[in-house]
Amino acid sequence: MLGLMQERPLLISDLSEHAARHHGDVEIVSRRAEGDIHRTTYAQAAARAATGAGARCHGAGTGRARGHVGVERRPPLRDVLRGQRLGARAAHDQPAVVARSDCVLPVVPMFHVNAWGIPYSAAAVGCKLVFPGAQLDGKSVYELLVAERVTFAAGVPTVWQMLLTYMGANGLKLPHLQRTVIGGSACPPAMIQAFRKQYGVEVLHAWGMTELSPLGTLCTLKNKHLSLPEEEQMKIRLKQGRAIFGIDMKIVDADGRELPCDGKTQGDLLVRVRCPRFFWTRIRGRKKKELGMLSESKMGRVALGSAAEVERWSAGRKM
Repeated sequence: MLGLMQERPLLISDLSEHAARHHGDVEIVSRRAEGDIHRTTYAQAAARAATGAGARCHGAGTGRARGHVGVERRPPLRDVLRGQRLGARAAHDQPAVVARSDCVLPVVPMFHVNAWGIPYSAAAVGCKLVFPGAQLDGKSVYELLVAERVTFAAGVPTVWQMLLTYMGANGLKLPHLQRTVIGGSACPPAMIQAFRKQYGVEVLHAWGMTELSPLGTLCTLKNKHLSLPEEEQMKIRLKQGRAIFGIDMKIVDADGRELPCDGKTQGDLLVRVRCPRFFWTRIRGRKKKELGMLSESKMGRVALGSAAEVERWSAGRKM
């Protein structure tokens, strides 16, 4: 039935054309391999993409990047929708949302989980986008944050530790950065405190993987948490957060039986993404096929074996 079908697919080129038409003069800034800064706009980038120049997509799994020339894939729909959730909300009201007024610095490469989907959100809403290139040391990242007036950044704890060390040694501040998403591994409590207390930057814990396209959970405080003491709020901030729309998760025992979501019981973490495909996963040495269900713990992403804990409506910390 035509009523159940899309008239046209959602492609990366659609985002590019949208960005060029509605906010074509907004900058895309990149630090090149040579170290200099390259500047273009969404309109210029779309025109260049139309010629096929440099058309290359990468398999975004962990490990060796796999390149394919001339291949266009659909962008993660949740990343587009996440970027569109603006309305009249300001950035501080919805800290996980990229706003048109933002300048965004994803300190994660496109060949690894598609830079966490941030470029798609940026193109959807038309905010300034800054790419750091290969120079991820504290000094280089700090210079970009200040010079480009970055308000929203995302990266792994290792990158932010180098930044904090550099700023601390030189007595520097972050005049523009308002919030950062940290994922890849658990963020140390001291890092969250340093960003919040010393530099006034809100830290958001997140977790995901390529097969989830890519965001799985995001940690933000609920309204009922705002009246809690600072120590109790910190306990929540240290967790990976709640599953976003389109993601289901549960923990199971060695025999595959579902365990309670009480924040205490540990088990193997299973994650399901809403998509029309089957994933093969290996559970305890044998192949098992489940509709859209991934055994995250058996894919080597959870530290120290396969232990995980899940609270009701909230994903627990990696163990």
